[in-house]
Amino acid sequence: MKGMGAFLSAAALVALGCSANDAAFAPPTPAQTVYWRLAVNYKAVNLSLDPPYDTLRLVVVPRRYDGGAFSPPSDVPVTTTYLVDDSSKVSVTNDGLLHARSPGSRIAVIISQQIGNVTHADTTLVNIFANPDTQPLSRFSVRLVDSTKRAQFGVYSYPITALDYAGAPVTGLVTYTTTADTTIAAPFGDRWGPVFRPKTIAQTLVTATTWRFGRVYTDTFTLSVTRKLSGAFTVLDTVVRGVHSLRMRPGRDTVGPGGDITWINATTAPFDVIFDDPTNVVASPKNRPAYRLDTGNILGVPSDTSLHIGTSRLRRIVVPGTYPFHIVPGNVQGTLVITDQ
Repeated sequence: MKGMGAFLSAAALVALGCSANDAAFAPPTPAQTVYWRLAVNYKAVNLSLDPPYDTLRLVVVPRRYDGGAFSPPSDVPVTTTYLVDDSSKVSVTNDGLLHARSPGSRIAVIISQQIGNVTHADTTLVNIFANPDTQPLSRFSVRLVDSTKRAQFGVYSYPITALDYAGAPVTGLVTYTTTADTTIAAPFGDRWGPVFRPKTIAQTLVTATTWRFGRVYTDTFTLSVTRKLSGAFTVLDTVVRGVHSLRMRPGRDTVGPGGDITWINATTAPFDVIFDDPTNVVASPKNRPAYRLDTGNILGVPSDTSLHIGTSRLRRIVVPGTYPFHIVPGNVQGTLVITDQ
């Protein structure tokens, strides 16, 4: 990134070399000068084999960290590449024009853009219909449907409701975005929505968008997260005056009933996590196989009872209460609080 390096370095040199007369000069912030990500205009596309809905042009915009459009210096080279995983279904030109060839679903088009020596990518998924009804939808909405039970286990599942002009459900790809710190386990969906796993207590605006036969449909709703549904403890290895010791971040965490709690080994040796009372500790179905719970050891397997370096394990507790635990070896103490408040 020769040109961009010169651009950033020049800004730094000006800032360092300013005189009293230049005191008002403010150098560019990183958010204004860093190529942070790539964004494509349509991420969920529904094409037809019949013109004019058999083509669509994809446009990508490089973004800064703050979300604004990134404008590289004029002497920095920019290279954009479009790749499709099944060219028999859909083709793409060097300037992003999609053309439907045969029926198919969830065909990935990967767009990468290199600016200097920094490369980012984004993905569009495409469905191609042979004989679709291309009349505009009379309704497109997202709504929360019966998620109370699922929410108790740390999973929010939001169905997408899309109706055609006759009031019947339609199929097609939809993409979802959020404004808060939320993990979307399946950001693309057909009729049924993705799984949202909130990581912070906050309100987030969920936006569902689809491009369908020449029109863009969008709907939003607000998701309020009032309690954490997941937590994590990271065990670290510290060295003070040549002496190794373990520490854990955080030492205490509060999670809603049924949420997944992760223990992460970021040390240089295996260790075990032992609950003072493991009665209500259950294996998370995300762990394969389900690890044994006997003797209070929540992280072991019959042939190996330690959490190895660079690995993690999950557990769930559905009964509210305070659950002390400790790490061995090292005797690092921790506390997990499960509350439905």
